[in-house]
Amino acid sequence: MSNSKPSTTTTKRKLLIAGGLFILFAVGAGVGIYYGFFYHENAEITESSAESFLPTEKKFVIVPNVQEGVSASVQLLEQQSTTDADSVLYFVNVTFTGDGDMDMTTRYLRRGLQQDNNANNNAALKLFVSENELAESTEYQELKNQVADGTAETFNLTSGAVGSYQFQTTYDDAVGIAFINSEQEQVQAFANFADVPNNPGPIIFASSMPSSSQYPTSGTINFVRRYKTDLNTGEAVPFTTMKFVDIDPPSAPGAMIYLSPVAGGRRINEDGVIPIEIEQADKNGWYTVSGTFEQEAPSEYDDSTDNYYQEIIIWCEPFGIYLGGGAIEYTE
Repeated sequence: MSNSKPSTTTTKRKLLIAGGLFILFAVGAGVGIYYGFFYHENAEITESSAESFLPTEKKFVIVPNVQEGVSASVQLLEQQSTTDADSVLYFVNVTFTGDGDMDMTTRYLRRGLQQDNNANNNAALKLFVSENELAESTEYQELKNQVADGTAETFNLTSGAVGSYQFQTTYDDAVGIAFINSEQEQVQAFANFADVPNNPGPIIFASSMPSSSQYPTSGTINFVRRYKTDLNTGEAVPFTTMKFVDIDPPSAPGAMIYLSPVAGGRRINEDGVIPIEIEQADKNGWYTVSGTFEQEAPSEYDDSTDNYYQEIIIWCEPFGIYLGGGAIEYTE
């Protein structure tokens, strides 16, 4: 019986194969870990699709007793183009209120009755928007004559005195509002915008031009104080929007912007720091939208203290590092 030992060459070959497999496994694992945890492609930049800024309420009036127990809040809205400062559109917004105690069956029946009228080309309730002041003595025929001579417009309220409507108007300074029952050819209710003081127009009260030394970025972020009317009380309510102008965001892996109350702040975990999620962003509210657009400040925005926020921070979300920022300069 003979004893055989593996040759030195065979042993070395096996060790080389094992070592090679180990190296391949280690490299594969390393690549997987890198791409899974450390590698992030730069986020894709998309162009803003916003064609206009947020609407400005020019005028507001409440029209009582459009129908029994129902009033209408009417707003004249102005909306400016994001690309052409001379291009402005005007809208009339109507919201009916006063149905709070109406049960769903009654609401449904009233809506259904109105829709039946429409089906017979007999839509009873119409809205008239006039360039002229209306009086209690204004008659239905007089309003029809105003429409004929181009000093008034009429709109069908297809579902009756329920919900909200918005119509584009050619009048930038509408004066009178009337609700007409065309079936009975009579004015049901009217009001004049002049009877109610106008809200203040939008005011830019602060701005910032954030920058980054690592990832080129440009543009201006304006802070705008706007006003809207509380439809229940008729009171002017201020709110803040952020107007992004000519924005070229950083081509970075997941940039996000934050508002910080700390001048020169570079950290997002300090008290009072809040994120600004870009509404048009394809992913996670990241700062990846170029162009000009406007959106409301987030719900947690603190406007109780004057000049509270001092800095805009640009933050890389995937890596958790500071990319850049800019001071917020107040003009009032």
